[in-house]
Amino acid sequence: MTIELSQYFPTTFGVSHFKDEDYRQELIKHCYDLKTKIKSGGEDWLSNETYNTSDGQYNIVNDKKFETLNKWIVKSVEEYLIKTTMNITLNLVDGWLNIYNKNNYQELHRHNTYVMSCIFYLQAPNNFAQTMFYSPYSEMVINEAIYKNQKFDPSGRINFKAKEGDLVMFRSYVQHAVGLHKDNKDRITLAYNFKEAK
Repeated sequence: MTIELSQYFPTTFGVSHFKDEDYRQELIKHCYDLKTKIKSGGEDWLSNETYNTSDGQYNIVNDKKFETLNKWIVKSVEEYLIKTTMNITLNLVDGWLNIYNKNNYQELHRHNTYVMSCIFYLQAPNNFAQTMFYSPYSEMVINEAIYKNQKFDPSGRINFKAKEGDLVMFRSYVQHAVGLHKDNKDRITLAYNFKEAK
């Protein structure tokens, strides 16, 4: 397994790639099956037309069909912690799925009660909406010259260029959003959260 590290803001993000295409296709079918059985969460969201199983609707961490992927995600986070020299033990506590139809989006938010969060890109068609990450230091006045050689604009935002099978790992305090999904094919992501082990 190979984890690539990138520093933004400066906050270190980790990216890993899951290679089992057949299993990924099985999970896509399973997500659509769950959509027919589980009520969508996020009723109080601005983006409440985006189907998801958050807000306690369905925790994919406890779903046997996701077990192989979940174990791989835990190992990826463990490697991220080693590479970033974070001396902490984390437990995977919850996860949910998101299915974005054309013109769905996700407003700016953060996962405040957690330490680490991840997004897994299960299905990412050609014209899918990117995840936008915002600097936790955006309130600070920073000279624009600092940004000239960076991968984000002076507003303190980066657009994460994901591919299908990518996992992005980041600290839960980082605000993020999903732009308007413009493809006719659905965008499917899995969100995961970790807390410090007691």
